[in-house]
Amino acid sequence: MAKIPSKIGKYEIESLIAEGGMGAVYKGTHPTLNTPVIIKKLTLKDDDQIIQRFNREARLMMNFNNLNIVQVFDHFKVGDSYYIVQEFIDGINLDALIKQNGYLNNEMALYITSEISKALYYAHSKGVVHRDIKPANILISRDGEVKLVDFGIASMEDDDIDNDITTVGVTLGTPSYMAPEQFENSKSVDKRADIYSLGVVLYEMVTGIKPFESGLTPQGLAKIQRGKYVKPNKINSNVSRKIINLIKKLMHHKLKSRYQDLGKLLNYFNSRYTLTSSKREKEILASMVNGEIIENVKSKKRIILLLPVLIIAVLGILLKIAYDKGYYYEYIQSGNFGAIEINLEVAKDYYKEVDEIFIKSKLFSENGPELKLIENSNYHFKIDDEESNTVHKYSSDRIYLPVGNYRLKLMVDGNLFWRNFYVLSRKEQKKITDETQSKKIIFIHKEPDPLPLKPSFKIVDQLTKEDITGKTTIYIRRKDKFELFNSSDKTLKTGEVQYFQFSKKGYYTKDYILKISPDQTDLKIDVELFPKPGNLIINTNIEGLKLLINGKNEYITGDRSFTTLKLEKIKEAETTLILSPGKYKLNIIYKGNNLEKDILIESSRDNNLSVEYNKERKSLQLK
Repeated sequence: MAKIPSKIGKYEIESLIAEGGMGAVYKGTHPTLNTPVIIKKLTLKDDDQIIQRFNREARLMMNFNNLNIVQVFDHFKVGDSYYIVQEFIDGINLDALIKQNGYLNNEMALYITSEISKALYYAHSKGVVHRDIKPANILISRDGEVKLVDFGIASMEDDDIDNDITTVGVTLGTPSYMAPEQFENSKSVDKRADIYSLGVVLYEMVTGIKPFESGLTPQGLAKIQRGKYVKPNKINSNVSRKIINLIKKLMHHKLKSRYQDLGKLLNYFNSRYTLTSSKREKEILASMVNGEIIENVKSKKRIILLLPVLIIAVLGILLKIAYDKGYYYEYIQSGNFGAIEINLEVAKDYYKEVDEIFIKSKLFSENGPELKLIENSNYHFKIDDEESNTVHKYSSDRIYLPVGNYRLKLMVDGNLFWRNFYVLSRKEQKKITDETQSKKIIFIHKEPDPLPLKPSFKIVDQLTKEDITGKTTIYIRRKDKFELFNSSDKTLKTGEVQYFQFSKKGYYTKDYILKISPDQTDLKIDVELFPKPGNLIINTNIEGLKLLINGKNEYITGDRSFTTLKLEKIKEAETTLILSPGKYKLNIIYKGNNLEKDILIESSRDNNLSVEYNKERKSLQLK
């Protein structure tokens, strides 16, 4: 872990909240407001796209002023690092609240939905679509305030930057919460995609589960596109009819059947919550965040009837806590059982984040040559709070075992460790070690050496899906310049950043910048290249020509925005249509005349068509 700075810019730093390969998150103090703030740090020298998105999020959120959106105060650059300074929310996110309670009751779920709706309605009024509404991006303070956060992949009307930074290596949204249309074209979705995601969040609040699976499969995607999910009242019979209908309307798979904006929904919430009832729900929510137990008891008689049950339940809980804490083994079975603790050290410059490292354990009792697997011996490992500048320290909970010989198998990513040991009784362990200690078994895990990297590619036309792999030139960047990629190149190694470029005449170039982990030896890249469009230029001596392309009065633009446009009557002497390469049938209609023309559009080329109307003959002519 790098040393925590005492100050960043004008902000005093209090603590490090999180740290990763791309940067860190600190808690600090605002110098003039004298309030705690969150300072998000991004350290990337070469990835302009992520830097643009980071700065764009800051610029976008600094223009917001809404009680239900986390406020951003500042953004700046120091050295090679970029920073965003935002409001500190002392509390938890909605995802944690759902997991803590299993699910939320109808009233609380509706109240939280109303607060999120206020934030979204405000953002939409500013022309901003969030595109990643999910419980993890909804914060709830200890005072019961609900705040929307993380506009990192939001889209904004009339924002040319978004077209440039959503094309390379960025997943736009979280699949379980994404609207069907967001899978097809994330860049062109509108506020109705956020409305759909809000419905998914409401579903999860009242059931405790998502309506669609997290790991996206073709079958799962088909269910999303058809709107096939288990009704919430089938999971939780207490879900009200109002919420069932609300979910159906919010997350309808058809755009036209969904809420078109949140105005009507907010009108409902405004009529439902008075100032008093809203304050009451906020207080209840605050109590839930603070871990307080709220029991609505209807009568004293009910308390009296429930008292014996509650006493038994409390005694049972206390006995279970005592057993889980090991008091049974420490004091009653101290002569027959001993304790061990498994410790693991991983270098802080390891290529994976601490919570991404695969750890699995198996413990065997050893009786001569015979090994017997101990059930439930895949133990949970937690990260120790002990400070260290060089290593992350993991440890298991204290494990109690009968006195005897054991053999431990520990798998950590690609490494396999074996260790045999003997467990003394707790009485004996306390004689030779500190009373609170158990036998510690320590492993040191290191990053594997780089291995040969074997890349393979499949390249297709994004529109026709034609395989153009053999016709595409592949480059690799070496020492600040591109050179032709050679499939027989044996110098590529894992554990490095690889930069590939795919180029074909008539197509836009596509770049892939990839960080390859040391254990990832097979690299498979599927690339879709978008063909450059051609221009259909129509010259005419009259106004009011009507056009049909392939029998329709609309067409899809050939640029990368892939927008559907309506064919208006031609009013200009020269009109240009941008079309994807291919064959088209053109109908030109004017005063009873209907001319047909087959045209071929080629990449980066102009196709000129002259249409003249002969007033004497009252006929159209193509030239």
